[in-house]
Amino acid sequence: MADDTLGNRLEILLTKGKYKEQPNNPRRPGGGSHEYCPPVHVESEMDRLIDWLGTYGDEDPVIVSTWAHHRFTQIHPYQDGNGRVSRALTTMILLLAGLLPLVIDRDLRVEYLAALESADLGSLTKLANMFARLERNAILQALSVDADTEISHQQTLTSAVISSLQDKFGKRRMQRFAELRQVNDVAIQLRGQAELSLRASFNEIESTVAALGKTEAFVQLGGSDFGNAHWYKFEVVTTEKGTPQGGVISPLLANLFLHWFDALFHGPQGPSSWADARLVRYADDMVILAREGSGELTDWGESKREGKFGLEINREKTRVVEVKPGGGSLDFLGYTFRWDRDLRGRPHKYLNVIPSAKAVEREREKLRAMTTSSQSHVPLPQLVDRLNRQLGGWANYFSYGYPRGAWWEIDWFVRNRLIVHLQRRSQRPHRPPKGVGWYEHIQSFGLKLLNKLPGKRPVHA
Repeated sequence: MADDTLGNRLEILLTKGKYKEQPNNPRRPGGGSHEYCPPVHVESEMDRLIDWLGTYGDEDPVIVSTWAHHRFTQIHPYQDGNGRVSRALTTMILLLAGLLPLVIDRDLRVEYLAALESADLGSLTKLANMFARLERNAILQALSVDADTEISHQQTLTSAVISSLQDKFGKRRMQRFAELRQVNDVAIQLRGQAELSLRASFNEIESTVAALGKTEAFVQLGGSDFGNAHWYKFEVVTTEKGTPQGGVISPLLANLFLHWFDALFHGPQGPSSWADARLVRYADDMVILAREGSGELTDWGESKREGKFGLEINREKTRVVEVKPGGGSLDFLGYTFRWDRDLRGRPHKYLNVIPSAKAVEREREKLRAMTTSSQSHVPLPQLVDRLNRQLGGWANYFSYGYPRGAWWEIDWFVRNRLIVHLQRRSQRPHRPPKGVGWYEHIQSFGLKLLNKLPGKRPVHA
């Protein structure tokens, strides 16, 4: 927006890549306007500025950068962005002279504008002093010296740098020693707790595995790395008893221990014989299948697990479900099993096997974490590659049955997450090219949607 000579507000298109074609004189707070170079003289004034700048190669770079900065702001050659370009010009002159970039914080805005006003009146002193001070502070900060520290005449810059570095390294060394001592104390406590937990676990299972033969279990501190210092980076999970959830050894221990439950179940006296039941087990998660439910089968399973094997059944996750047309549903290993009416309107029902609601929500949480605002620094091709690998792995597992509905939901979610991610990557919201929709634009980055994958495998009920 701009004002004409009569004070009327006008909307003027910003020109790119060329000098201004309309006056860009700003209004003063007290009335009137600040006059910049008229558009008709901009090209000639810029040529003179460039020619003069080439003749000042042997002068003080701070003085030269101050003069060039002010002269450029007087010309104001572009319709917008002149302040940024003038500061970039100043930084270029300083860098070519082996100095550091000029950074003018928002807190210095009033001082900066006052210095420019003084330069407009013919005195560059305030602006030059300001640039010199900022350059000095940048150099001292790069040398690890506090910019507010006053260096006495007796103390050289080199000695000030050395003194400052010694002080900082000393503080860092003490902080690191304190952290190491804290980690070592935690490690000692963890070793003690682990030893007690292992001894308790061995005592619990010793009587059960005695049927395998003579057993001897013992705990011994040591190992090839005993006594060495370590950084303990992994999460510590407190459990009352049993193996830790998600531990790498948990499935192995469950299979070793529950192997004997499998043997009893499928033995001559087990439900496999007298109830025609089937056992499906993955580690410590199991489902017992029978055509007719009975209290005898439930009592047998509970008595063996809690009595003979001394296991504790999770009552919240254990239930009897009648899965049949018009009945309930079963969630197992991330899948939901239920009977649904035919989608084509036929009179019969079919056994539907789909990703469970919890499995879909867990995948949404993972995708949300991968596209959160903390990941805005990740280059888009790298982010899309990560998403494709995550989606591909999830689809490989949930490709059995009829997962298309869940796939559509995940596809919709990840596309909308990417749209939000693109819009917050910069101050100016991202927009697709003209004539291209958002979904088509997202696909152009290489995102692999789940519903573009090969067809599902059939379910045999």
